[in-house]
Amino acid sequence: MGAAGGIDLHIHSTASDGTLTPSEILALAVQLGLKAVAITDHDTLSGSICALAEGIPSSLDFLTGIEISAAAPAGYRLKGSVHILGYGIDPHHAGLCALLKKLMTARKNRNPKIIARLNELGMDLSIEELNQITGGGTAGRPHIAQLMVNKNMASSIDDAFDRFLGKDKPAYVNKYRAPMDQAIGAINAAGGIAVLAHP
Repeated sequence: MGAAGGIDLHIHSTASDGTLTPSEILALAVQLGLKAVAITDHDTLSGSICALAEGIPSSLDFLTGIEISAAAPAGYRLKGSVHILGYGIDPHHAGLCALLKKLMTARKNRNPKIIARLNELGMDLSIEELNQITGGGTAGRPHIAQLMVNKNMASSIDDAFDRFLGKDKPAYVNKYRAPMDQAIGAINAAGGIAVLAHP
């Protein structure tokens, strides 16, 4: 998070791969003197919905947000996923929620395959242990990496990705990504503005 008087519009909560709950994020933003924040969890609106339910402090402007993993369009110079941020969206918009449900199912189906590959490599890991790491949030590769660190199978999260979980590594499993035009269209239909997360 940024300095006093600033804004932070790209924050992940425990609803995806962040370390703070939405309410902890709001409290820290107030403590730091930030003027505005957005919770932009990966492929889920749970963080934004939770923050709204908790109540936004009066000193803070809040934008609902999302970060969608989209497939790069044909001809795009980079391969793999392109992360699209969505701001100011209706978190209950049916079209956007349907797309996110499809993405979350793909993410959920990917984790057992990754764990199975790591098991084949001689690492004793389980989905039950992974679920303990997430505490009810959505699990992804960073959580698997954290589990590997906790069990001394990797020296750091970066080490886990560099040796096992990154693209073209032994435990990498590809997953469905929304076509970029669908991701942007769903954000726009939900009243939001789409922005490239990592230019």
